Amino acid sequence: MPVSEEQKNEFLEHISQGAFQEEALKAANFTRATLMVWRKSGDPKHKDFLLKYSDATIQARKARTVMVEEALLKSAIKGNVKAQVFWLINRMPSDWKNTNHIHQTVTNNPLSEHTDEELLEIMKEQGISIAEFAVLNKNDAASDVDPNSEPGNE
Repeated sequence: MPVSEEQKNEFLEHISQGAFQEEALKAANFTRATLMVWRKSGDPKHKDFLLKYSDATIQARKARTVMVEEALLKSAIKGNVKAQVFWLINRMPSDWKNTNHIHQTVTNNPLSEHTDEELLEIMKEQGISIAEFAVLNKNDAASDVDPNSEPGNE
């Protein structure tokens, strides 16, 4: 069944007002299958309608975004802390980063009393390679030394 210009215009009007595709198709009384055939066919007689559909969709999304932004702002102003945080993090990211900073200080570390050479000797005595030490401590302690070498054999 062919789709009239009146149906196309009704569909576009509903889309422009923020209706979703299925709602607009139902209101204009034509099917999703017809719309998909038009989109895939590349037929020039549908080009103008498809451009208008694309524009209407973009405008409707922008309008919905503005509505959500306004609702978010009203909620934030009324004291919704989550809305306030969300607004600030997204509107002013350089000032309101959503990060956690952890500062850790290690005290009474018995290894800090030893020189690198002494530590290598202790590792050698214990049978621990530099590569094993790096893996065990999840750090990059072996980056300056060949991980395949044994302590004292550099």
